[in-house]
Amino acid sequence: MQYREQPYPGDVTFSWTRHESDGRVLLEASGQCPVCGCAMSHTFTHGQSAIPKGGGFLGRREDPGSGVWQTRCRCDSYHFPRPAEATDGCGAWLRLADPPAAITTPDGGS
Repeated sequence: MQYREQPYPGDVTFSWTRHESDGRVLLEASGQCPVCGCAMSHTFTHGQSAIPKGGGFLGRREDPGSGVWQTRCRCDSYHFPRPAEATDGCGAWLRLADPPAAITTPDGGS
């Protein structure tokens, strides 16, 4: 499959899981890239950049709460001609649908 740097229009729905490591909340989004069709996942941590709908950076997340969740495709497949600085994925920018509210609450919905 060809490497293409492009944004995917609209939100992509992935499965979300919550983990905790060293007192930090980790949210992992897993699913299939809608551009290349490959399986991928991405882990968001405390300090993940908050990206507003209008673009640009607003700083860092204080918690894994609201904000736009965005990532590049992170599949393991090789897409030609992938630039040397791109270590994985097909180049697609994905805006992920929000995780369920229960996993973003401080107690993880418990």
